Amino acid sequence: MELFCFCLTLALGVIFLLQEFDKALLIVDKQREATESNWGKLNRYQPMSFGAVMLKRITDIAVALPVCLTVLPILCLVLGCIIKIDSKGPVFFKQKRPGLHGKDFWCYKFRSMYWNCEDRTAVPNDTRVTRVGRFIRKTHLDEIPQFFNILIGDMSLVGPRPLPEESLESYGFGKLAQIRALVRPGLTGYNQLFGRASQGAVYQWFDMKYIKNISWLEDLKVILSTLRFRDLAY
Repeated sequence: MELFCFCLTLALGVIFLLQEFDKALLIVDKQREATESNWGKLNRYQPMSFGAVMLKRITDIAVALPVCLTVLPILCLVLGCIIKIDSKGPVFFKQKRPGLHGKDFWCYKFRSMYWNCEDRTAVPNDTRVTRVGRFIRKTHLDEIPQFFNILIGDMSLVGPRPLPEESLESYGFGKLAQIRALVRPGLTGYNQLFGRASQGAVYQWFDMKYIKNISWLEDLKVILSTLRFRDLAY
């Protein structure tokens, strides 16, 4: 029985690794194609190497897996009860967001607004935010479920925020949305650190700057800056 479990685990691990290899190769191919775009030529865009893509993904898994096995279950139990007591509605808020290569995925958060009020982007002093919601937004606890998104490969620790389709349109990304889709959306990134309340061209500028300068060391700098717990949320 132990031998069977070992072989099964090994087989699943090999399958998972092969899938990650295929995804990494696709990311590199798409980024190479982007070097021929107007944006790529103008900015002398250099795609990530296969090794860099894999290192970024390994870092994501190494951080997200222990969080999903320890912190997330506890928060689901504790915050889940508090959220349900504070206001009616589900514990989680989920919404489809365009991600890597423009493929939609379900982005998860702990619900911080009154149920059925998420009809527009959050603004400062938003009256739709619950009492518990104000706390979990300020402490960023509402975004902890996105470690699950990171673990399964929909998101990364660092990257452009996963915006709704209508936000991409209203911010004027246009064809730049294709450039934005060259990398996985991130839990944190340039916009969270420097342009959280920005829109339009400023939001574009931070996203394009990150994609142009993407590297594992740059991701590490962003993560360390994020850990300072600046007030980045509404």
